[in-house]
Amino acid sequence: MGAFDEKVQYSYYQKNDKSLVIIPNIHVAVEEQFNDLKFKIDSLTQQGYFLYYEGVNVHITDTTTILKANKITGIENTKGLKTQFDKIIKNPKGRMQRLIMQPKFTSLGATEENSKNMDLTMREVVDKYEEKFGEIILNDCDYASFNNEDIKCKKSPDVPRENSKYAMTEIRDQYIVNQIIKEGKDKVVMVYGKEHYKGMHPLFIENGYQLIDSLK
Repeated sequence: MGAFDEKVQYSYYQKNDKSLVIIPNIHVAVEEQFNDLKFKIDSLTQQGYFLYYEGVNVHITDTTTILKANKITGIENTKGLKTQFDKIIKNPKGRMQRLIMQPKFTSLGATEENSKNMDLTMREVVDKYEEKFGEIILNDCDYASFNNEDIKCKKSPDVPRENSKYAMTEIRDQYIVNQIIKEGKDKVVMVYGKEHYKGMHPLFIENGYQLIDSLK
């Protein structure tokens, strides 16, 4: 599935009397794709499915965690994904003009009654990263340039890419799958980034789920 596809894909699993639908999504796509995502979320929740969705939260005053998260992701999280998108897609031409940011899940059919943000916090991601690889070192420049692009200095380096993947996908995938299984709901729909699907699929299979159908 790509950014210009107008329909989302899904995979349907079963384990005894439990049903699971995973919809891998991308965060920047054409409006039609997000309309279809909302349609599928609405349809499934009306059938009694409970929605779990991703979202790594961080407190805006926790400067150290935000700076360490920047080293892990390679993205300045203080500015948000929307600002990063605006930087990348400056003066878009042709079909690039059709791309938009993913709406909030509350605009895609999520309510307090039918859904839950199931994910680690950024503080937890950083803690688990440092447990495995050691402390992420910040320098004076990292703090001085926090939210101030006018300051020019040499920041400490980002973490190795393979370590970043461990922090942002592998440990989150394991946590999310474990928690969803633990909560034990009979009918579940999950909407997570398509990179997470690659890690979640084998984890559900290991836990006795069978892939019944997949629209690709």
